[in-house]
Amino acid sequence: MTLWYYLIILKNLHLIIHTISTYILYKQKLINNLFIILLKYSCFFKYKFLHTKLFNDYLGFSKGNIF
Repeated sequence: MTLWYYLIILKNLHLIIHTISTYILYKQKLINNLFIILLKYSCFFKYKFLHTKLFNDYLGFSKGNIF
């Protein structure tokens, strides 16, 4: 009888540990996806700003003017 209790406790511990580790991995993946999205948008805005600055300098406008 006590062997069954030990097996049930071990199975429950395994499920708890598996659930916690899955949650941690999911949270880490979510944080990584958000970081990748932020990195893409920051690169896009940096490229767009640099492109407009180079375009304005090429046309001979002042640096304060953004086309």
